[in-house]
Amino acid sequence: MRGSASNSLREVFNGLRYVVKTGVPWRWMPNDLPPWEAVDPQAQRWLAAGCFEQLADDLRALLRLASGRRSEPSAAILDS
Repeated sequence: MRGSASNSLREVFNGLRYVVKTGVPWRWMPNDLPPWEAVDPQAQRWLAAGCFEQLADDLRALLRLASGRRSEPSAAILDS
C-alpha cells in the first residue's frame, strides 16, 4: 500500500467492500487492492468495535431527519 495512513485505511475499506460485494474468499482479492492479510484483520477489528452497526444507526437517523421525522422512532411494531 502506498500513500498516507488515511489512504491506506481507505484502500483496506475498499478491499472489504470488494469481498462483501462479490462474495469472493479473502485470498481471491485482486492485486490492485491491499493484501488480504491486511484487510481481514482490520475488518475483524471494525466488526468487533461495532463500527458498522453505528454507521447503520447514524445513516438511519440522517435519513429520518432528511424526511422531516425525528431521528429516533417514537413507536415500534412487534409481531410474533
